[in-house]
Order: sequence, then structure tokens, then C-alpha cells
Amino acid sequence: MATDALLAKIISQAVSNTEYEALQQYLKLAKATPKIQTEDLSYLGEDVSGIYRQVSPNGKFEKSISLDKFTSARNVPAATGTLIHELTHAADVALDTQVRTTDNKQLIDAYSKLALDLSSPYKPASKQREQLAAKLNHKSEVDTYRTSNDELAAFGVGNSSGKPSTQPGSAHLDSTMATEFMLLLDLALRDLKSKGVQQ
Repeated sequence: MATDALLAKIISQAVSNTEYEALQQYLKLAKATPKIQTEDLSYLGEDVSGIYRQVSPNGKFEKSISLDKFTSARNVPAATGTLIHELTHAADVALDTQVRTTDNKQLIDAYSKLALDLSSPYKPASKQREQLAAKLNHKSEVDTYRTSNDELAAFGVGNSSGKPSTQPGSAHLDSTMATEFMLLLDLALRDLKSKGVQQ
């Protein structure tokens, strides 16, 4: 299957997904839509099925999502979940930037309680989120990568989208993190729209 045809197939499955649509709408309004492509990611390890990158050549941020072309071709539904996972990373970065520059108290308060300690530029998880993730993760072995602050929302939204990726976690953990992130995304969308930002 040609790379362009594979990506088209993955996206055609994703467009019927409410999480995908909400992420795309937010990223478009926030002017943070990444380029999406398939490529050989085997050099990153056998467990890597996708990656979100944000690089700054020439002082301008370029955002991109790469899906592994081999694992994607073998399992298009899982690749759709991976795409949603990586789009969540892109939205999480844009949301962090928006919260640090908005005057919307409701969004700032919700973000501070559910996601991050805004007093630091280094994105530490709020204590409530860490404690909740520890309680909800019923797996016998705790995967510190999967339950890290940068991955909680992405795995939650990706796995709760009905297109689970290759690393499912506790159902309660994923659904709670997905719900929290989608609530934050809704508040962020409302904030952008209230400021007259249009598609």
C-alpha cells in the first residue's frame, strides 16, 4: 500500500471519531495543526508506532506527526488510535501555550487543577493528577512512561476513542484522563471562539 493511500485510509477512519474532530477543530483554531505523514520509525524501537515532533529550524516551529508505515499497514484501526494519540500531544502543547497567555479564569483554574502546576515553565503534573493516575492504574506493573504527565492525556484520548493503540492501560485511567482532557479542550475552544478566532 502506497504511503499516501495508507495515510488516506487512516484519516478516513478517523474522521468519524468525535475525539479526532474535536482535536482537529481545536488545532485549526489555535493555528497549531501539525503535518501528518507515514514513515519508517523502526529506528526508534519496535514499540513506537507514532511520534509528535516540534522542531524549530530558522526560529519557526514546525509541528509534525509521523506514523510508522509498517505497523500502520498491519493494523489501520490501531493506527487511527495512534493518530488520535499524537494529535492529543499537539493539542496539549497548544493548550499549554494558550493557558499561559489567556485571561480566561475558568480555563486557567481548570487547567491548574486537572493538568499542570502553572507556577513552573517545566510542565510538572499537578499533584491531584499524579495521585489520581496512581489510584486508577490497576495494572500490576506501573509503566512510568505510559503514566507520565506528557503521556496520560494522549493515551487516555487515543485509547478511549474506540481505536485503542498498542498500549492500553486501565480502562478507568484512560477514560478519566480522556474526559478531563476533552473538558479542557472544550473550555479552550470556547475561549478562542469568545475572542473571535475563526477557522
